Amino acid sequence: MTHPDRIEQDRVDRTGLGDKIALAGVSSGIIAFQIVLMQVLASVVWYHFAYLIISFALLGFGLSGTLLSIRGRGAVETGARFVPLLASISATGMVASTAVLSVESVRFDLYAVFSDPSILIGCTLFQIVLLVPFTAGALVIAILFLGQPSRAGATYAINLSSSAAGALIGPILLEFLSPGRAIAACALLPAIGAVAALRKSKPMAKWTSVLFLVTGFLLALIPPSLHPSPFKDISRLLAMPEAKIEAATPAASGFVHVVSSPALRLSAPMSLDTLEPSPRIRVACVNGDAAISILDPNSNPSEIFSHTPEGILPLLMRPGPVWILEPESTLPGDALARISGNSVTIVTRHPMTGTLLIASD
Repeated sequence: MTHPDRIEQDRVDRTGLGDKIALAGVSSGIIAFQIVLMQVLASVVWYHFAYLIISFALLGFGLSGTLLSIRGRGAVETGARFVPLLASISATGMVASTAVLSVESVRFDLYAVFSDPSILIGCTLFQIVLLVPFTAGALVIAILFLGQPSRAGATYAINLSSSAAGALIGPILLEFLSPGRAIAACALLPAIGAVAALRKSKPMAKWTSVLFLVTGFLLALIPPSLHPSPFKDISRLLAMPEAKIEAATPAASGFVHVVSSPALRLSAPMSLDTLEPSPRIRVACVNGDAAISILDPNSNPSEIFSHTPEGILPLLMRPGPVWILEPESTLPGDALARISGNSVTIVTRHPMTGTLLIASD
């Protein structure tokens, strides 16, 4: 005779390929989403808002556990049929987070709160939207864990390995896509999981899932327009006369913009006695923060040195190798070496600025 508890466990403990794909898609998507969102907020406001992302991820997982505990054991059986719906909500919430940041009237800029308190409304709205993908995704993971007690080890293996894959997928996406587009690519992971698990859903839940997936797809088609804080260097640079963005290059270590203008506040210093017109200077910004000024590679080295801080010249005359850490401009390394007779090593914080140094040399 079969024990009633065993019958109950067998009835609840069911899994299929669709559920496994949903678990893998949500687990990897949530981790990749966090990594990409960190670069989004670093570009819009400040990289320290990574703490906000981690906090809301933990809050979403905690909220999902609270919701399941309130509903009790019946929530697992009922929730198993809503796995695709929850996965589709998680995917749509990821895309919606950048859509909210793209709305100029809904700005996430805590620096400006004291001058414009209405910005708190935009900040609150963004945080509410940010909570959705984490809570919905955590519910998927929790339901599949609780609904498969005899396969907890296999479920945990899928969850852990998929999360590790997400940690690799995030930086890879940032290497080839802008942060806004990379968010849409992250949302594709739980969306695939939702589609894979659709067959177990009831018609109402199935069509609601499809509706969320279509909504997320339409939002992903809209080019994200992230508005950096007016306190970011790139905002101040673009406010200068005739300033324009010459290049925008994605990179996992920071999105790079090259801004040029005949007159930039963050340009290589020029001597006050020069009678020549101000050259067009380019500045490389990493995640909206000015990193280095790019001098014209075709200019005369002696002319460049006459318009840069004189303090570097005595240093170059000393015997031995010279290291220049975080230069404000791309002083040509070979020209410096010819003047001083020493080996000159220029160190920058971002690999892209190092490439720009070589290109200007």
